[in-house]
Amino acid sequence: MVMPANAAPGAAFPRPMLALPLLGLAVLVGLMLGTEAWLAAAAALGLLGGVLGLMTGRWWVAMVWLAVSPTVAVFFNNLLQGIPFFRTERVLLLVLVGYFVADAAFRKRPIDTLDHAERCMLAFLGLCLAHALWSLSIKPLGPWSKEDGALFYDGYLMPMLAYFIARRLHWHGDKARRFLWLMAGAALFLAATAPLETMLGVTWFIPQYLDVIHVLKRATGTFGNSASYGAVMGALFLLIGLLYVNTRSAVQRGALAALLLVVLAAIVLGKTRAAWLGLVVALVVVYFKEPASRGLLGLLGALGAIAAIVVLPLLLASQGLQDRLVDVAPVYNRIASTAAALNMMVQNPLTGVGFSRAAFGQNRGAYAMDVGDISGAWIRELAVPHNEFLNVGAMTGLVGLVLYLRVFIAVFSALARNGREGGSAFVRSWSRWVFALWVCWCVNASFVDLALLGYINILLYFSAGIATALAQQPQGQSR
Repeated sequence: MVMPANAAPGAAFPRPMLALPLLGLAVLVGLMLGTEAWLAAAAALGLLGGVLGLMTGRWWVAMVWLAVSPTVAVFFNNLLQGIPFFRTERVLLLVLVGYFVADAAFRKRPIDTLDHAERCMLAFLGLCLAHALWSLSIKPLGPWSKEDGALFYDGYLMPMLAYFIARRLHWHGDKARRFLWLMAGAALFLAATAPLETMLGVTWFIPQYLDVIHVLKRATGTFGNSASYGAVMGALFLLIGLLYVNTRSAVQRGALAALLLVVLAAIVLGKTRAAWLGLVVALVVVYFKEPASRGLLGLLGALGAIAAIVVLPLLLASQGLQDRLVDVAPVYNRIASTAAALNMMVQNPLTGVGFSRAAFGQNRGAYAMDVGDISGAWIRELAVPHNEFLNVGAMTGLVGLVLYLRVFIAVFSALARNGREGGSAFVRSWSRWVFALWVCWCVNASFVDLALLGYINILLYFSAGIATALAQQPQGQSR
């Protein structure tokens, strides 16, 4: 075969020949799966994913990470749940980290210096790692990896690395919009699961590798409980709102407005009051900080009122929603658990009771307290205090709580500053909406231990990392 003078170096290579290695790999993986060689099959797929990731670039891998983790990743995770450590989101994070390691080790490219928020994150992660390694010295490796190690990796390291990665992906306005459209697609997928689960009893999307609660009674999507589902949908609602106010096409705006109503309905089907409250507070913040949002919020308010007149009587007729609205047991649980967690933190200010997924549950009896007429016995079945900040304080003491709060102060300060002083209207708008997203997360975290819920934390930190990266660009609106 003669290659033209102006052809690309690989142009003479027949396209069918390029498919042969992939066909061979597919046959090999099929044989591995057929013989139950799960680890070898996962290694082969991981190798393929790594090669494809290196070919497509880190930005696309990051987009796959954020879009796949809450949607179709559940099917891969269910299929390969027997492989230790394997979760799609964990593996994709390692691929992304590999890019930066390769740049530093082989290409000698300097990595951007840490900003103030990242230094606060590093201090907190260092303390958590010290706690986790100390517990390894007194606990077998198997239970440690499933409890302490998984909590450190999934709950804190992975989300904070999401900020680190997002800040170094060299964003501009077009890329940021693509990210928002991907999140809109993920929101549509997750919103569709709500009626399928709660009204039709479809179980396709329920994880088999997690202990799932609220199954078919409240919308849980691809997550382990309705609190995680509600928090994620609230965050996606805000990101879709950000996309709406920065979209000029009337057709696209109409589609996004319809999607917002669908997501709102899914949040209602989640029947999680913390998610409802978090979104309401976040929208109030948006209303006052982002003038461009007021038309959208007015439209949604009018459409929501009309929908409530039609749908609310039907929802109230549902015994599940009615019971959820009047149930006071969760309120008593949280009051009693708050008192116990504060007691743990005050009595162990330097070290806490230990960094572990089961730390609160294992120590609750020794620190239970009565609060007025509410007995401390309300916590007898609680494994967590249902408050992310208090859980951190209980596990790591006052020292850990202070370091954790410094992260939030640093991020909120940066978002507020960029919301006022960003170099373009798009950068300021992004920072304001993400500021509200962090407010929404904090409200949810006051009622739920969000470190155990995975994806919402990745989305939270990644969105803030984009805000910082956009603010550092000369122009955030376009290329």
